[in-house]
Amino acid sequence: MYTCFHCGEEIQQDLITYKDKQFCCQACKTVFEILTLNNLDNYYHIDDHAGINPLINKQNNFSYLDDSNISSHLLFFNDSTLSLVKFKLTTIHCSSCIWLLENIHRLNTGIKKSLVNFSLKEVT
Repeated sequence: MYTCFHCGEEIQQDLITYKDKQFCCQACKTVFEILTLNNLDNYYHIDDHAGINPLINKQNNFSYLDDSNISSHLLFFNDSTLSLVKFKLTTIHCSSCIWLLENIHRLNTGIKKSLVNFSLKEVT
């Protein structure tokens, strides 16, 4: 049985492999990618259990959001300089994901602020 490199959970479903690491879900793999792409992967050396239960690819992988049929379901406010969006994060399950999402503005200047509602599994 494999355990997820990021969160330490046993991998119950399809194994996701990236850079010789195994992940339980796309979310854990994405957090790992965000940290490594921004030279923050020392996060995993701070504590042996860094991602255990109790953060952006520089390419435009979100171009699907330019589709008005999709963005209209996510946008709560939009003007020429600011948009407010809400995403469901059904696989969020650890505090490091919350921390990364709420500090992602430090990695991407296009993001001004983000707030996670863990109980609703949403980020705004």
